[in-house]
Amino acid sequence: MDVFDQEARDAVQKEVEEFLDAYHDAMEREGLLSEVDYLDNSDDFFWVPPGYESAISYDSVMIILKINAPSIQQMKLEKDYLYVYAHSFEIATYTARLISTVIDTAGVINEVTMLETGTVIKRKKGWQLLNGQSRIISNE
Repeated sequence: MDVFDQEARDAVQKEVEEFLDAYHDAMEREGLLSEVDYLDNSDDFFWVPPGYESAISYDSVMIILKINAPSIQQMKLEKDYLYVYAHSFEIATYTARLISTVIDTAGVINEVTMLETGTVIKRKKGWQLLNGQSRIISNE
């Protein structure tokens, strides 16, 4: 059995950082519906989106994405910071401060700064977002 030493922690941290970068890049390139590939479709999944006071399920997140995706013309996510904490070969948590700039189909620009925390899990197909929460800390 492999030992989860500092070298292993560093490797998991790097994998998760790359996963989150790919997730954000996909949203910028392909829009909100690209999130489907990055979310863990299991009964263990939950998320607390900005403005919500309780967690919602995978199915509820999918409904929200499908409703909102057509109204977004362009989006950009910029990391102010990202910290990843590797707990095992298959589980890590992260916290990030993100600046989200969204241009809707009417050309209106909305920029917000968000705090996000989450848990990622390594499945057969790779890392997936298992649960977490995002909240808006400022509107620009």
